[in-house]
Amino acid sequence: RRILHVWPYFNTIILAMALRLFLATLICSHSVSSFLLPKHPRSVTRALQSSEESAAVSFEIPEFTPNPAKLEFKPRTYFYGRCTISIGEGYKPMTETFSPSFKDDECSLACVEIELPMGMVIEESADIQGRLEVVEVMEGSNAEFAGVKVGDLLRACTAQKTDAYAAANGNIAFNVLGGGTTAGVEMNKRALYTADGRPLEGCLEAIGTNSEDNQGPGTVGAIFERKN
Repeated sequence: RRILHVWPYFNTIILAMALRLFLATLICSHSVSSFLLPKHPRSVTRALQSSEESAAVSFEIPEFTPNPAKLEFKPRTYFYGRCTISIGEGYKPMTETFSPSFKDDECSLACVEIELPMGMVIEESADIQGRLEVVEVMEGSNAEFAGVKVGDLLRACTAQKTDAYAAANGNIAFNVLGGGTTAGVEMNKRALYTADGRPLEGCLEAIGTNSEDNQGPGTVGAIFERKN
């Protein structure tokens, strides 16, 4: 009889504990949800809009600034070795740093965009080791129109490759933010070819990749150095 008499009280205790557990779970879940999500629907909308705006900024195409059509060497009393050049539309401009080719530092750098064919002759310099020098400029040529003169040193030029991995192994500097990668994909990738210490044949080949026959722009961006 005593066992039967105690059982209703035991059952009540179990129900009370179950009710407390249910309320505790409900309160905790409400607290977590209110912590993770904004309380007001407008806050959710603003958060989504902010995420969309951030994504739009992250994938924004770099603004294209074409290279000058004529060489303009700024007169300086010292050598300034940094030069920025556009390698193509949809790519971020590249900034390269060069060392002076002349001992007195009385020289300057400048970039220019020249239509192909350029109409000039370059050779490995006989006076400066590891440099390519302009030895002839045809009269009425695109090079003459661009302001190129005999004695100018070609330090770098734009180029493109269909195999980005092979190009990277060939020391062609690809612009990652503009789209250049080291993945061996079969599509043209714009690049900047540094001519310093490279054989003449390699530079001529790099220039030729810009031709329209090679699905290039038909122009070549070039960085020249000129003694003041």
